[in-house]
Amino acid sequence: MADQPSQPLKKRGPGRPPKSAAGDIAAAKKAWLDAFPEHGWDEACRIACISTHTPSYWRRTDAEFHAALEALDVEIADRYEKIADEAIKGQRQMDRSAATLLIFRLKALRPRKYREGIRIEHTGADGGSIKVENGDAGAGARMLREWGARIGVERN
Repeated sequence: MADQPSQPLKKRGPGRPPKSAAGDIAAAKKAWLDAFPEHGWDEACRIACISTHTPSYWRRTDAEFHAALEALDVEIADRYEKIADEAIKGQRQMDRSAATLLIFRLKALRPRKYREGIRIEHTGADGGSIKVENGDAGAGARMLREWGARIGVERN
């Protein structure tokens, strides 16, 4: 029998690794987490050879991965704050669209610190609470009919 040349191993394309490949999954998670802060979501997925949906799946199903991603969010927020500080001090040039994106990203990463300062309150008489009563649902319609009748009478 002639020796058959062995087939070269095919590199897997993007997608979720099979569950039987636990070592491959762990390596892909590590590669993605290493690449994400510097390269962003999509490029980190390309580097780790996984689908762009896979990190979201891991975040939902793997508590360790979720914790690692939360820790990266803190690191990334620190990096973005440094960029914002440099722009404020004039050490970094930034166009208007980049500044807007930076603002929105910081609001998403640190909502308690960068939330909008708008607060709307409704109060009742003398600053007290608004009294809500469960009453007859047809009462409003009756009042409108009565008022309409009075307006009609006054016009005549």
